[in-house]
Amino acid sequence: MKSLPPPVLLALSMLGVALLGNAGVLPGTVAQLAPFLLLVLFAPVWLGDDRPCRFSRGTAR
Repeated sequence: MKSLPPPVLLALSMLGVALLGNAGVLPGTVAQLAPFLLLVLFAPVWLGDDRPCRFSRGTAR
């Protein structure tokens, strides 16, 4: 069985947080803020490496 791509895993974790918030397992504020926190923490997953501008490597013009 092939592994799932990282963006799919990120989306599934965001859906999982939403479902846990809907079920009452997580408080409402945590369920609202957790997807944004996941996007910030795992930005390379959804941005990817094919960005034309890379300031950190000094190749931007």
